Amino acid sequence: MLHVDKVDSHQAEKIHITADGLEEWRCYTFVLRLHYDRGTYASFCVIQSDSLGIIDFARDAPVRGMYHDVDPMGLFLSLEPTQSPPGPGPFPCVVFIPGSNGMLESGYAAVLASEGFVTFTFAYYAYKKELPRSIPEVDIEFFGRPIEFVQNLPYCNGKIGLIGQSFGGLTANYLSTKYHQVSAVVALNCSAAFCRDSAVMRENGKPMDTQLLDEGMSDFVNGVLVQRPAFKNLYSKLTPTTSIPWWRASKDTAYRIVQCYDDMLVDGVPSRDNICQNLRDTGHQVESELVPGGHFLYFPYFPHHGIIFNAQINLMWGFGGECYQHSKSQETTWTKNIEFFRKHLGRGAVIPDWNREKKVVLPKRKEKKKSAANNNFMFRTPSCIKSYSDKNELTISGI
Repeated sequence: MLHVDKVDSHQAEKIHITADGLEEWRCYTFVLRLHYDRGTYASFCVIQSDSLGIIDFARDAPVRGMYHDVDPMGLFLSLEPTQSPPGPGPFPCVVFIPGSNGMLESGYAAVLASEGFVTFTFAYYAYKKELPRSIPEVDIEFFGRPIEFVQNLPYCNGKIGLIGQSFGGLTANYLSTKYHQVSAVVALNCSAAFCRDSAVMRENGKPMDTQLLDEGMSDFVNGVLVQRPAFKNLYSKLTPTTSIPWWRASKDTAYRIVQCYDDMLVDGVPSRDNICQNLRDTGHQVESELVPGGHFLYFPYFPHHGIIFNAQINLMWGFGGECYQHSKSQETTWTKNIEFFRKHLGRGAVIPDWNREKKVVLPKRKEKKKSAANNNFMFRTPSCIKSYSDKNELTISGI
């Protein structure tokens, strides 16, 4: 029997958890889940019962788990977001390669994890003080660390995929030629080669060779920069040192190239054709898709962005795409991306359903607070803040 002395408590209150009626000297697993409006948090610990079949969190230290010392609030102190598949695995793993904005794309990783994959993402510049401040300061070998980290996880099945959008897709393609543990790559709306001196990294200690875009061929439409024309003659000028060295990639690596033909930033058709032809020439397995839409091809039902403000160049940057068609492409390409990864990495775990809300509760209208007669002061009563309410679950199971 599991006992909690206060099943409804204030935020800063401690609670006392005990269990009795257990088998003596047996280990039991305790799992705490917090159902938060932005995801589920969880923690666990394994504690051995005593000679009377009793466990007392204020007395007993876990033999393993997410905290180690005697602490009656240990489960609450060690709550963490749970965005990976349930169970011990092994699971297929996907690394999301960030784009050129330096942001941590945890949202994309979370949606991908809901499909049953262990998903990992990271920042590589302009995020923390210890990271480089610009892309040209980044060594591309840095990206090997998250790949090797995921590979060494005890619940990774050894199959690793890369996925990236725009500059992230270009980087994912390039990384597959350096790290043969990559089994599958999905590249979305990316160029076929590095083409800006402000967006090219270092390799082996020196800047990578780059065939620069002819920025003079870019155009402006109603004050919005359209860069697509600059790609017109880019790929015909590539040399062996400025092209992606596809010949270095493992023949076991499979590729999926997705481009939007309404993209105002990258010219999707020649980019797709260049990548796919090179991969076929090197004997790689590749599938491609050309769909209606703009540059920012994300996951299903993410709002369409046809134009953004680029703070680096201080201009409105055109992404393109008609809203409904672009959004529909996000829906259909996502399904195919998932099936591609399942085919080449393995099927992930089925995420169990949760206790969904059964009805919509509209917010109550706030009543105006009445002040004292002279309107110079107002009476207020303190409100109680509940933290560990009915949205928390605490479970126990024997080992």
